[in-house]
Amino acid sequence: LGERLEAKKDLLGGQKEVKYYLLEKTHGQEAKFQQLLAQAKAEQAQIDADIVYLEKDIMNLSKDDILNVIKTNDIDLFAGGPPCQPFSKSGLRKGLNDNRGKLFEQYIKLIKEIRPKSFVLENVRGILSSNNGGDFKEILRMLDETGYTIYWKVLDAAHFGVPQYRQRLFIVGFKDRLMFSFPQPTHKDSFVSIQDSFLNLQDSGYYPSYNGKYSALLSEIPPGLNYSY
Repeated sequence: LGERLEAKKDLLGGQKEVKYYLLEKTHGQEAKFQQLLAQAKAEQAQIDADIVYLEKDIMNLSKDDILNVIKTNDIDLFAGGPPCQPFSKSGLRKGLNDNRGKLFEQYIKLIKEIRPKSFVLENVRGILSSNNGGDFKEILRMLDETGYTIYWKVLDAAHFGVPQYRQRLFIVGFKDRLMFSFPQPTHKDSFVSIQDSFLNLQDSGYYPSYNGKYSALLSEIPPGLNYSY
């Protein structure tokens, strides 16, 4: 059902308590799940009291919608990640022809309207080869029209201390012509293992069961790999 962990992290120059919950709904334990979920939401609400949320379909989201909520047009960073399914090798790869793929256009439209000082856009590596590379060329063309200075690179989370090989494309843009370099790997020769990442966790004694269609295959996945194996 969940194990609450507490940590002290330096946020905005000060110490702030951060609470983490791992929740999973299991048959016969719905009431307990809802209780823990409500508790997690309440505590998160206190932590995020200074964060403003805007819930709206991005296809109907305008510059005014955003600026009216944040009360400023001086935006340092505009960050987001349009859906990856149209470009992922695990999907049908319809790319920009997929309705979800068209959300790239809306994301770029908002950049043009809001004109933040910088933006960060993240997606799967497969976008580079989607439709034989044509989709990525079109995305770069649309980004070039914004007038921003564009940098892009594929980074692997395992090279930065995450216990999983996870390659993702990052596109960074600046309104001004700034020199930018992506961070250098911190763990390229010494990966963090799952065991390392779990060392300080307390065992809650709760072990969820998995009864999905392919659950029997989980035990066959080698350490560090995933379903694509």
